[in-house]
Amino acid sequence: MLFGDTPHDMRAGGHVGAVNIGISAGRYSDRALMVAGARHVFPDYRKPELRDTVLKIIAGDHRKQII
Repeated sequence: MLFGDTPHDMRAGGHVGAVNIGISAGRYSDRALMVAGARHVFPDYRKPELRDTVLKIIAGDHRKQII
């Protein structure tokens, strides 16, 4: 599992087979992070849904979503 806020982060995670979680609080949009390989995108690290998504990933649910 990799958390990042740039397309470069998402591509790097893809190279090592990580489930990428994008945080679009910076200069990159949800779309830019998804195109680069984010499986999930959140507007910031404080969203309660982030914790739920991490737990689902650990349990094996890898469906894409944007929060």
